[in-house]
Amino acid sequence: MQNKRTIIILCEGDSEYAYIQELNRFLRENEYGFAFVPKVIETGFYSEVLAKYKEEHKDNPRTLLRIMLDDDIYVRNDNDRERENSAKLSGSPIRELFLFNVHNFEDFMVMHCDDEVLNRWLTTCVAENHQKVPMHSVKYMPLIQCFFPGYEKGSCPLSPIRKDMLDNLFNHNHDAAIFLKSGFAAFLKGLLE
Repeated sequence: MQNKRTIIILCEGDSEYAYIQELNRFLRENEYGFAFVPKVIETGFYSEVLAKYKEEHKDNPRTLLRIMLDDDIYVRNDNDRERENSAKLSGSPIRELFLFNVHNFEDFMVMHCDDEVLNRWLTTCVAENHQKVPMHSVKYMPLIQCFFPGYEKGSCPLSPIRKDMLDNLFNHNHDAAIFLKSGFAAFLKGLLE
């Protein structure tokens, strides 16, 4: 059996962790030569992300490492901590390792769905001005549960992940008419090609 390449993904929370685990199952079943090792940061704020990065890089200096985060707190800037967060990121020496989801993980999940479902979510986003001012979870969680009934933070409603779901993700990520984007999707697509 051939050794698989390992890629560490520092992720914001438990939902991303659950997604990476599902993605690893897809990669294993389809015999890809790499696997992800998700590590939860438990926040998206830059100082904590940087501390987790330094810890992981010190322990695994030769392992490819990327950071999967939502960009909502970098875009909203509705308090002093968020404004400070954005300023720190702009001058960060590890900025190129950040793979942002616009604007949150739930948006990223919907990008895996077919065009009809995605368009319904985009209509909801426009009605809530989400494309310009990312919603807080207290607002978007009840809305996203209309698309993923029973979804709660820490779970992955995309189980099992299938090739058609990833094709949707990559196509939607590439479509300039869709404001939702994902640096992680672009990174993943490059690895799969």
